[in-house]
Amino acid sequence: SLRRLFLDEFADKVGGPEARQPGSPDVGTERAEKLFARVFNEYGDDSVAQLGGAHIACEYVSNVLTKILEWGRLMAYLEQSTRYVAYDSTRGVVVLSGGWMSNGGLPNDVWEYDGTGWTAGVTAPASFSRRWGAAIAYDRQRGRSVVFGGESSASTPLNDTWEYDGAAWIQGPAAPPGLIGRYGHAMAYDALRGRTVMMGGSTSYTVFLDDTWEYDGIAWSPSPQFAGEGRRHHSMVFVPSEGVVVSFGGW
Repeated sequence: SLRRLFLDEFADKVGGPEARQPGSPDVGTERAEKLFARVFNEYGDDSVAQLGGAHIACEYVSNVLTKILEWGRLMAYLEQSTRYVAYDSTRGVVVLSGGWMSNGGLPNDVWEYDGTGWTAGVTAPASFSRRWGAAIAYDRQRGRSVVFGGESSASTPLNDTWEYDGAAWIQGPAAPPGLIGRYGHAMAYDALRGRTVMMGGSTSYTVFLDDTWEYDGIAWSPSPQFAGEGRRHHSMVFVPSEGVVVSFGGW
């Protein structure tokens, strides 16, 4: 809330050497600049820019109302994209894992939704680095959800591959030369060719990737480079009637 922001970042300096006359445009400028720089550098999410312009604080509201309020915020879609979700058509469940919690933690739990309720899945093993910004796609031919990349708690872009079949996590093959770690990328399963297609992402807040890779369940191989601009936090889907993977949006 705005109150919490004030108490954590500014209250200890009120009346101190940094204080200015009421109404001065320079009140807290130095502290505010350091706050913005720190949050941008650590989290890379420009939705925090609204911290300096918020006018209300809402507490004790329902989850439904929270989502409604969040959607009106700048870059809200980015906040809602930190967990990765895939539909397991073999078992008829939506698989959700990972992400970034409001307290800054990175969970490694798994949840599955069958249309009537959520149940806990198999928690990822210790060797599975906690992450946010990973991508997931369901390989229908092999009956596994494929997870690639993401950013670790140490802010390191990851380039490992993991698979989840509902009973266990299986580590995939090592990334070949050229397949660098990334987050904010997108993946879709091409059912016609039996390959998971991955495109784009970022290695840092200012680097946007435009490469395309394909995974056949055995190894990753480079695909023709994307003709558009590099991007992250875009969407990808396979269109069966056309036999193509479609990418939309991003930034």
